[in-house]
Amino acid sequence: MRARTLASFGSWALALAMLALLVYRADRGALWAALQSAELVRYGIASAVFVGVWLAFDAYILGWLFGRLGAAIPWHEMVRLRGATYLLLALSLHVANAAMIGLVQQRSGVSLARAAASMLVMYAGDLTALCGVSLLASLGVSSPLVSALRPVLAGLTLGLLGLFAVGLIMRRRLAGRPFFGVVADLGALDVAALIGLRAAFYGTFVAFAWVTLPALQIDLPLHEIAARMPVVMGIGALPITPAGLGTTQAAMLALFGELADPSHVLAYALLYGLTLVGLRIPIGAVLAPGMLGRSRAESRPKPRRETRGEATQ
Repeated sequence: MRARTLASFGSWALALAMLALLVYRADRGALWAALQSAELVRYGIASAVFVGVWLAFDAYILGWLFGRLGAAIPWHEMVRLRGATYLLLALSLHVANAAMIGLVQQRSGVSLARAAASMLVMYAGDLTALCGVSLLASLGVSSPLVSALRPVLAGLTLGLLGLFAVGLIMRRRLAGRPFFGVVADLGALDVAALIGLRAAFYGTFVAFAWVTLPALQIDLPLHEIAARMPVVMGIGALPITPAGLGTTQAAMLALFGELADPSHVLAYALLYGLTLVGLRIPIGAVLAPGMLGRSRAESRPKPRRETRGEATQ
């Protein structure tokens, strides 16, 4: 427990140090001017709408995936489960997903190993979708930086597709491995559907950036955003800092700074990080107590009922 607490403090310290370094190296006067000139009402309305879309869409995909594997949970229940884990996003996406695994196991009765393997398959689908979307969009971009990333994206996409193919082709031999067992149970069509659904989900983040970047006086074509935003999200998802704070902003500045004023890009990156954490935590704060209370009640042993013979003795 002590080691975990120290690791949590360490990741927060690293995140704050990275943010401080980014602000220190920036033109702070221009950064402050960019924040002051931002259309915050427009940005705030779009953020509130998209946070709701992300919760609803993510819950739908999770419900679809677990339903395909015999752990059917209604969509409205999955919305509450996913929303309850938002409170943990302040620590880490992976901590939140670990809590999600436990909640799904309690609700559906599926084994913990099966639920964890299903989430790993979704992780692989996430990375495939992020790399694939960025790779396809990068074909229409002439940036040297994006061109340098293209072979990496292609290698990751092909490698992950190969991993899924191995699980499907060698399903009998690898059936005892939890990850490959889930892949085999899904089948080729459902694996393709999972990758497509996750690509559509992350496409909504591209759409969010396209809608909200003009609030910081940054106007970019959709394909330029689509080539870069998935890479930013992939870097932000690495278990380095809580909720990708610092890493997301650094990646966004590096990738978008060549297209727009770096001060405006950094201002947007700071607002983006605030959106991902600040608007999700209240959802978690509302839903988590009810979900945790219900989980504790369900995990308590039920009182033994007396039989009629015992009652008359």
